[in-house]
Amino acid sequence: MVGACGVSELDVVDRFDGTYVVERLEIDGAAIDVGSPPPVIEIDTATATVRGRTTCRLFLGSYTLTDTPDGEGEASFTLPGLGPEDCDGTEADLEAALLDVLEGVERWRADGADLELFSLDGSRRTVLAPAN
Repeated sequence: MVGACGVSELDVVDRFDGTYVVERLEIDGAAIDVGSPPPVIEIDTATATVRGRTTCRLFLGSYTLTDTPDGEGEASFTLPGLGPEDCDGTEADLEAALLDVLEGVERWRADGADLELFSLDGSRRTVLAPAN
């Protein structure tokens, strides 16, 4: 597959393979408390899948990331319905916010080892930091 500006999608995909923790989460400029422990996101480049877990449930979906010469590019996540909700209160709110942000992602930008994902209008944003 070829991404924007003739750069292979595989060039960026391998770069972000691994496990991340959600360091920051924002909706419409408001920071969402990511809790402790924060949600975990796993990007599996071999299968182009994204897995994650909040404190109460797992989710699974797919993603695409394309690269540009300036170190950022297009991004999208598809996270199908998760069935009955097992979360309540603050946990449910965090999970809903995380899924909302991921499904609204249109761009990515690398900031050192961190991966920033955001919407073009700036209403959705998250920063993922590599898990130790």
